[in-house]
Amino acid sequence: MPNKEHTAYPMDPAAEQLHAAMLRAAGRYFSACRQRIPTFAKKHFSYPGAWRTNKVAFGWDLLRMPANLLWAPLYLLIQLIALACRAANWHKAHRLLRKTPTGFTTKVQKQMVANINRELLGNTPEICDNEFHQYLIAELTTLANSRDNINTQAFIKTIDPILNEALAQHAITRTASADITNTALSTALGALMLKKFTPGGLGFGLLIAAFVAKGQYSRDFIFGETLGSYYYALFPPSPSIALIAGCTLGVMCILAVLASFSGLLSDPIQYHTRLHHYRLKKFINHLERDFTARSETTFKPKDQYLARIMEVLDTFKTQF
Repeated sequence: MPNKEHTAYPMDPAAEQLHAAMLRAAGRYFSACRQRIPTFAKKHFSYPGAWRTNKVAFGWDLLRMPANLLWAPLYLLIQLIALACRAANWHKAHRLLRKTPTGFTTKVQKQMVANINRELLGNTPEICDNEFHQYLIAELTTLANSRDNINTQAFIKTIDPILNEALAQHAITRTASADITNTALSTALGALMLKKFTPGGLGFGLLIAAFVAKGQYSRDFIFGETLGSYYYALFPPSPSIALIAGCTLGVMCILAVLASFSGLLSDPIQYHTRLHHYRLKKFINHLERDFTARSETTFKPKDQYLARIMEVLDTFKTQF
């Protein structure tokens, strides 16, 4: 994680002039990034771009995404503990917990990060070709007759750790978005098929188990299946633990597979509601703020919190 030792700007007799040049370069660069958001969002999040973005999920992402969905609640809990450690000035524990991996990096996440880096931020593997570097070098060279007199590399490296952490946080939104989409699908299917509120896999699995149990008991009813269906409609039977576990596991597996391709549904919706525009603009605004303030990234999307709230609601619902 970036800290003051890593992000401090180089000392120079003309430090104020250098800082002003850096601010001008950053302002021009991030302004250009913001102007590219509409084109970028349309290309990658509306059809047919949404298909190109999400089709790479075929393959190992079918396993990575379910694993990420299982890991996401624990990761969020660890990050909340890290925030508590920072508030208590337990800096060593905070730094250690902040290094917790976010989960498996899916191909969809890798492609999205690469697209943001290349098309939205103008970054390439060659440091001299990065758009930000070009703006910065152009400003710095106005302060000296020779660019060799200025340590441009020290300025350039300032943004790298901030950018990497912000991109990692942005990648998490793909998992959270898949989780939220699954919840929406589960709720819709429960309403259409079972006329019940099922805000997640647990609730949907429990209702499926109850539906299967009712069918089984009705068929074995002493006065016939027809009367049995009426009787157990009034006095619903309790499904066995094995049936609940089996149905819930089956629902979870189906939702996990759907999660890998949930972007095909959620990306166009988020594009047309301009949620993608808002998130990308917020992403760039935080990058600019953190770079000029010389701090670690403050870009913390709230999507994962919404996904966890829905899981708590689902768990609470299954108790009643």
